[in-house]
Amino acid sequence: MALTVIVAVAFLAEGTIKTLFSLQMRPHAGWGWVLFDGVVSVALGLMLWWQLPSAALWSLGTLAGISIIISGWTLVIVPIAVSKVFGASAFKELAA
Repeated sequence: MALTVIVAVAFLAEGTIKTLFSLQMRPHAGWGWVLFDGVVSVALGLMLWWQLPSAALWSLGTLAGISIIISGWTLVIVPIAVSKVFGASAFKELAA
C-alpha cells in the first residue's frame, strides 16, 4: 500500500514537471508530445490515488508499464521533430 502511494505521488510530480516543461518549450517542435506525456502521467497518478485501496494489488506493474511506454515514445519522437526543424546538421554539431 505504501509503495502504491509513493508511485502515485511520483506520477503526479513527474507529470506536473513534464507539463510545465512542455509549456516552456511550446514554440519548439515536439512540445506537444512532452505535454501528452505529462498529461498521461498526471492521469495515471490520479487513477492510482482515487482507486487506492484496491489499486495496490494490480496497478503498479500496469501503470508503470504504460508510463514507460509513453515516456519512451516521447524520447523517440522529440528528436525526430527537432531534426525536421533544424536538420541533421544540428545533431552533427552536438556530436562533434
